[in-house]
Amino acid sequence: MELDDYHIIILRNLLSRRRVGKSHCHREQAIGRLIHENGKRANRSLDELIKQGFILSHPTKYGDQVSLNPKRLKQIKEITK
Repeated sequence: MELDDYHIIILRNLLSRRRVGKSHCHREQAIGRLIHENGKRANRSLDELIKQGFILSHPTKYGDQVSLNPKRLKQIKEITK
């Protein structure tokens, strides 16, 4: 599957916030400004990145949290250049 602009923006957002492995944030923070442009597409893109293994999901009692997969960090950095 090809990564489009939404996928890359989400990966860059998490990378710039240094959300890797156990350091996680809310789904809305990972999506950032994309939620105002097209929320459904942004959420779908985030779910696709989770299915592909680029992003890890951390379910908590206060909502779903996400972070970058540390095993795929090198590949993520190449994609976001």
